[in-house]
This record gives sequence, C-alpha cells and structure tokens, in this order.
Amino acid sequence: MKLNKKQKKPTMRTRNHETTRGPSVNYSYHARRSEQPANTGRILPSDAAASIKRVGRFWVRQFGLIIFLIVAVVGLFVMVSVSGTPRIVVEQTAGAQYLQPTAVYQAFVSQILASSSLNRNKITINATQIRSKLLAKFPELADVQVVLPLVTHTAVVQLTPSKPSLVLSAANGSYIVSDTGRALAVGATIPGQSPKLPAVVDQSQFAVTVGQETLSSSDVRFITSVAEQLAARKFTLSSLTLLSNARELDVGIQGQPYSVKFNLQRDDPARQAGSFMAVQANLSKQNITPANYVDVRVEGRAYYK
Repeated sequence: MKLNKKQKKPTMRTRNHETTRGPSVNYSYHARRSEQPANTGRILPSDAAASIKRVGRFWVRQFGLIIFLIVAVVGLFVMVSVSGTPRIVVEQTAGAQYLQPTAVYQAFVSQILASSSLNRNKITINATQIRSKLLAKFPELADVQVVLPLVTHTAVVQLTPSKPSLVLSAANGSYIVSDTGRALAVGATIPGQSPKLPAVVDQSQFAVTVGQETLSSSDVRFITSVAEQLAARKFTLSSLTLLSNARELDVGIQGQPYSVKFNLQRDDPARQAGSFMAVQANLSKQNITPANYVDVRVEGRAYYK
C-alpha cells in the first residue's frame, strides 16, 4: 500500500518587523485657547472704546486743519485789506501853497474807495482810476501816485502840485498860471519865488476862474522858454503881451523902443529867440536901432521896422 506523504503546509510570508529600532518619537497634540476673544458678531466694550478713540483722533486732526485754514484766510484778508481813510502826502514845491487843505483830497479819495468793494483790498484796488479822478477834479495837481504799503492798511496818496509858470493879467484880475495852463490862484506874485515869474498881459480880456484852463500847455511852454532864452543873453523884458486876434506874442525889451514879434503857432521858441538875437547883434554892429519892431514870425526870415 502506498503511503501518502504528509504534505507540508505552505508557509505564508509575513511582514518582517525590524528588530532594531531607533529611539522612539512621541507625538503629542494639544490646542491653545486664543487670547483674542472669539468674534461672535458682538462688539466688545474694549473694541468700541478703541473705535471711539480713533474717530476722536481723526476729527481732532480735521478740526485743527480747519482752524488753520480759517486763520490763514482771515490773516490774508487782513493783510491785503485797505483802510477807507487814505493818507495824503504833498510834495513840497512852489505850487504846494496853492493846493486845497489835505482834508479835501482825503475826503474825495475816501468816497472813491467806498464806491466799490474792489477798492478795499490791495489786490483789486483800481489805483489808476483814483489817479485819473483826482487829476480831473483838481486842476492844481500835476501828478498823483497811489502807494499801497506791504505792512500797513492805509493807502498813501502822493500829490505833486502843478508848477507856477507865469502871471496872467486877464479881464478880471491877475492869476498865477501853472505849467499846464490852469489858473492856480489869484495874485500877481508868489512869496519866496525867485526869480519872479514872467508877467503876461492877455489882450483878449477873457475872464479867468481859478482851476480853469486859461492857456494851452504849449503856449505856456513857449512863453516861458522865450523869457528864459532872452534872460540868458542878458535881455531884460519889459512886457509880454498876447494879442487878441492873432497867435502872436509881443515881447518888449527894456531900454529899447521896439518889441519883438513871435509866432505861437510855430512850436520853436528857441529858434525864434535865436533869430532875434542874431538880427539884434547884426543891427548893433551897424548902429541901427529899429523904431517899432523886429519880426521873427516867419521861419528862416527876420524883419524890422
């Protein structure tokens, strides 16, 4: 009989465990409670206080800025503002004594300043308008300057008087006439004025009013220039006469029987005076003395009689 051999049970492969292990590592797990309170949708008192402080600091900064801006605007307004009462300064010349009291000019400028709010600050004030109105209102003024100081608020108005140039004898008396041709005052002389002003007789016999334009500025300039030219050559004038029906100036020479005829329409007083002096020198060499006049009214020619 045949014996069956006992079959070996198959060996199962198993995981080989390491017999040699390193030091064991222990793992531990734990949770730490947050120091901040959980946000559950509610605002804690500490958060509300912090928020209020932040808002407060913000508005404090804004308030400080607003105050600064207000102070800056007010300071600028004060710095550029102009007082309604100006200061009047008069240039001390020979014509100053014929000006009106400074209070008159001050009141007039104050009215101009009050007429417009634009004239109450240094940025928009119309100094040109003030100047032109003063010159138009007061003919005794030759020039006006408006000065706006940087620090003070008072406008300074500087007045330059017209220069007294001659004494005009008119139908209603003698008047001091300025270089612009306006009558400054009644009178024949100016105290302290040296040399004396030329005395001119107006044969037209028009009545004159103080402040009125009695002669053109070119006529005044012509008359005074002729007088100065002749005085420089040692001629003493005995008379200056404006004829009524012609643009003619007749000049009398002291110690001479004749007069010199000048043409006011020719604006060359120096040339006409030079023509007369040349003729006079030539006649003097010939021992000739005109009996009536020397006429230099025509350019380039001279006549005598």
